[in-house]
Amino acid sequence: MKKILKPILLQSIAGIVTAVSIFIGSFIYGRIEVRNLENQRLSGLYLSVSKEYINELFGIPFVSIKDLNGLSNDFYFLNNGVLRVVSDDGLVVAYFITIDKQGDTIRVLSPDGMNSVVLGKATYHSISPELDYGTSIVTEALYKRSSVLYCEKYNGWRGTDFNPYYYAVFDYGFFNENWDLFFDLWKQLKDESGESVDYDKLLNERKSLKPNTFGTIDPEYEDKVKIDIDFDQWPNISRIIENRKVLSRR
Repeated sequence: MKKILKPILLQSIAGIVTAVSIFIGSFIYGRIEVRNLENQRLSGLYLSVSKEYINELFGIPFVSIKDLNGLSNDFYFLNNGVLRVVSDDGLVVAYFITIDKQGDTIRVLSPDGMNSVVLGKATYHSISPELDYGTSIVTEALYKRSSVLYCEKYNGWRGTDFNPYYYAVFDYGFFNENWDLFFDLWKQLKDESGESVDYDKLLNERKSLKPNTFGTIDPEYEDKVKIDIDFDQWPNISRIIENRKVLSRR
């Protein structure tokens, strides 16, 4: 009897292992398929396309508001982040892609227009070893509540089109552990005119810091589109995004 039960038990264990392996494999394959599909949709993002086209790609926005310049700002949930699309008279003039979970990645444009940047893996240093202290930084967030904590701006190319590219840290995206130290160093730089700031330490910290957001703006709208979301409704939008994060982790 024992000799009969042993093969049956082994067969049962093997069956369970096979079923679990199939389930895990299907789950991983499903996540890869979803990610590939989303990357394919994001590759269809261009300035000057219609808002209707964006809705066809990403569905109905979860929030739509007008900013102080009368531009439409639509927010869409991605599988692993948030897409903000700014449009004027039905045409896209800017967009921002933000990853909200550590470990997720989205392939975005690089400043040289030839390669791509893997948002979620790329560090600021890997995007550009050089740091422009004058024009590439958003500093207001160091002193007041803001949706943008840090930003570097580059001149980007997509084919023959020239547009400013922004690699930023939005407060509803993921964070590195050493952001606080970097912010402290940068705040010293601005407050004290750099007299007592260790530049080498600042640049060294930048080597491990990862932007969670990529964005681009039509050059004609640079003065109208604010990277920072300066809306009265922002607290409500932020709350919706945070609630979505909590639900997605369950």
